[in-house]
Amino acid sequence: MKVTLWGTRGSLASPGPDTVRYGGNTSCVSVTGSEGSLLVLDAGTGIRLLGLQLPPDLTCVHILLTHLHMDHVQGLPFFMPLRRAGVEVHIWGPASTTLNLEARLKRYLSPPLFPVRVRDLLSVLHFHELATKSIEMGGGNRFLPLVLGPAVVPEVTDEAEAQADPELAVLSAMAHGRDADTGKSAQIAFAARMASYGLDEDRSKLYFDLVLASLSEAARRELQTMDPAKYEYQSEFARRYVAQGKAEGILKGRADLVMRQLTLRFGPLSGEAVIRISEASIEELDAIGERLLTAETLRDALAPT
Repeated sequence: MKVTLWGTRGSLASPGPDTVRYGGNTSCVSVTGSEGSLLVLDAGTGIRLLGLQLPPDLTCVHILLTHLHMDHVQGLPFFMPLRRAGVEVHIWGPASTTLNLEARLKRYLSPPLFPVRVRDLLSVLHFHELATKSIEMGGGNRFLPLVLGPAVVPEVTDEAEAQADPELAVLSAMAHGRDADTGKSAQIAFAARMASYGLDEDRSKLYFDLVLASLSEAARRELQTMDPAKYEYQSEFARRYVAQGKAEGILKGRADLVMRQLTLRFGPLSGEAVIRISEASIEELDAIGERLLTAETLRDALAPT
């Protein structure tokens, strides 16, 4: 097979002298089989150039859309085979709980966003939502999507395992955050949360938000009841802060831990916030720790009860 990169940019097409080496078009990759079958991965602006290079006797093409962000579909209406009578174009894309793939793409391929409607295209269009079934490309070639569902994602409740692979821990929380067993969902979320503390600030904040957004309300309430002071820590980060709390006093250790959590959640703290936490009682610090899970801003987290 032959693989060609027609677009490698993300978000925005950026042609110019600074992007000559890899090109300035957004996502598009063609995979051509030895017998002529064609699979196109994404339909960014690079798909226009691909369409201009295809032979006029092309009869079938499969387009696989990884997702429907604008930079992955904005070149689709400029793909020349869509304007050729008799060409079969199969468009594969992610499923949705609201609208099917065809309806979602028609929102883009219609006025006022685009002057030509799907029904005006001359090609024979087929829309398919991705599943675990294979895509028959012709010539004996098949493309089998790997669909990852929650059932095959491991339940990471052990903190040591979560710390060894934070990304897997976060994925576990995202997959199982709404399971029927809310206690286990909360344990998975707690392990992922603790594993994120040892990462760089940007990833820590991102993972924290992903975990919280993935939890059901019941699991989130379970997580709020997990008192860090009573938790049997396994991570080096948590052990260090607990040891510090014992050496310098439980109050200061708890305050340091809360400040660290707030910093990871909302970014660097102001001097006023540091003073507020340093002067807080253990009960107030516990209340801040609970509000931290649902607060949208630092002010909400520090708000007095």
